[in-house]
Amino acid sequence: MQVILVNLTHSKVRVAEEEEERVRQAMKSERRLEQNFFNCSCDIRWMQLWQEQGEAKLNSQNLYCISADGSQLPLFRMNISQCDLPEISVSHANLTVREGDNAVITCNGSGSPLPDVDWIVTGLQSINTHQTNLNWTNVHAINLTLVNVTSEDNGFTLTCIAENVVGMSNASVALTVHYPPRVVSLEEPELRLEHCIEFVVRGNPPPTLHWLHNGQPLRESKIIHVEYYQEGEVSEGCLLFNKPTHYNNGNYTLIAKNPLGTANQTINGHFLKEPFPGSKT
Repeated sequence: MQVILVNLTHSKVRVAEEEEERVRQAMKSERRLEQNFFNCSCDIRWMQLWQEQGEAKLNSQNLYCISADGSQLPLFRMNISQCDLPEISVSHANLTVREGDNAVITCNGSGSPLPDVDWIVTGLQSINTHQTNLNWTNVHAINLTLVNVTSEDNGFTLTCIAENVVGMSNASVALTVHYPPRVVSLEEPELRLEHCIEFVVRGNPPPTLHWLHNGQPLRESKIIHVEYYQEGEVSEGCLLFNKPTHYNNGNYTLIAKNPLGTANQTINGHFLKEPFPGSKT
């Protein structure tokens, strides 16, 4: 990122609105604004706030503005009524929905000057619409409607911003999407340190996992056991076999279950040929 040094010392010019905006947007700059003359107005309230907060070292500079009568006024003494940062609130701090459902979230921005309000949803996969539902004297409200919410948006952060000439405020909503389990993949046995039937399962809430061997519940033992790790909504691991024999051949079914449903998938595992095909064991 390019860092711009803004040095306006001794320029003795009144900064036009576009120049103020240029200075304001150089967020990483060390501003030298001493002996520059700004009109005392709401347009430079942001500069006064930055001086109070020590942003860009403005607190170490003697800044003045020109009042309506033409006199110089220290910036920290400027008092402009109805000119402050927007206040913002949202109807939900956390929103939990089921996949396929619709949801409405409201964001309220208030203050004077009346702020512009909008939702930032870049990257959101679900269909969404924005609609201003209220516009009172000092409150600007906007609805965000989510349509047919997809599981791909689980964990997404919805951000609302309210912005006026003084600055910007924001509020966030954490989106949680519950959906039934899905067996993403189930692979044929592969010999690693042990034979592994690798699997990946998704679901929210995270599903419980069970295995069947030829339609019967699989009991773990020294020969067969499950190892997997869970990260958020994804469970990934292996059904492991330590020196399996032909007795372990057959169909292996993975069953994933959570309160919203059940998913299963079957794979055939072949480890060894029978030593005496057709004989009774």
